[in-house]
Amino acid sequence: MIDWEFYSKRRNIDLAKFIVLNDVETYDALVSLLAAKGVNPPEKGLFQSAYAVAFPPIAPKPRRKTTKRTTGKSTKKTSKPRTKK
Repeated sequence: MIDWEFYSKRRNIDLAKFIVLNDVETYDALVSLLAAKGVNPPEKGLFQSAYAVAFPPIAPKPRRKTTKRTTGKSTKKTSKPRTKK
């Protein structure tokens, strides 16, 4: 079996791209996939860092503060009827 370093240099692919292209979710899935290809897997720490690059955590969007609309009286001035003196 060949090492992952040699395989990645020979195929010109990094671990993050390999994870995305082959839809690898866990380290065990990577080990079984590479074993089928005859390649020794990289260390688990290297997999975890490449997985974080390939699938970055999605930060929640901040909620916008909503303001309550008021339906108060209009500010339009109305004329009063004239009173006779």
